[in-house]
Amino acid sequence: GFMCHRSLIARPVRWLVGKSGFELVPLDAFGHDPFRDIRRLNEKWKSSVRTFFDVGANDGGTSLKVVKLFPEARVFAFEPHPETFVSLTKATKDYPAVDVVQAALGAEAADEVMYTYKMSTINSLVPNARYPIRFGQQSSSITVKCTTIDLFCAERKIKEIDVLKIDTEGFDLEVLKGADAMLKRGAILFVYFEFNDIHP
Repeated sequence: GFMCHRSLIARPVRWLVGKSGFELVPLDAFGHDPFRDIRRLNEKWKSSVRTFFDVGANDGGTSLKVVKLFPEARVFAFEPHPETFVSLTKATKDYPAVDVVQAALGAEAADEVMYTYKMSTINSLVPNARYPIRFGQQSSSITVKCTTIDLFCAERKIKEIDVLKIDTEGFDLEVLKGADAMLKRGAILFVYFEFNDIHP
């Protein structure tokens, strides 16, 4: 009786939600909210998020979410663009757990050319980043400082990264190449990518 009744109610609700462009997802499902997934796995493994790298931090939206969701975390927010870095600094100034770093992360420590757009969220160190090219966005370029995760961790004596979040508009593999030593010794627990475009 009850299961049948629940099913009869659920079907039209699912249909209406789907028609509106949304999806009903069970709260215990993996793959829909990365931060919930990380928290649940940490509970299972009796671990916690203590070090979070926000690579491509932009204006600090992710960093601020992390300090609320993971109160034990120290966040390193990397943003190379000078103007965006000012916005990041202002947004996080009241949060001592957030350490802002004006640098890009890549495969080697060197100055890199950053291609910038009107929307700062699609700035990239890749000259032909898929998303802006597909929508005909015009770029200008600036030179930014770049280091590697391995070098940064050695300089700051960071032994482990609990979550490495990368949002670099196509430069993601270069960031991982610069974390070669940390990855090889299993010092990075979660890697979380954000991206706009998965066209080949």
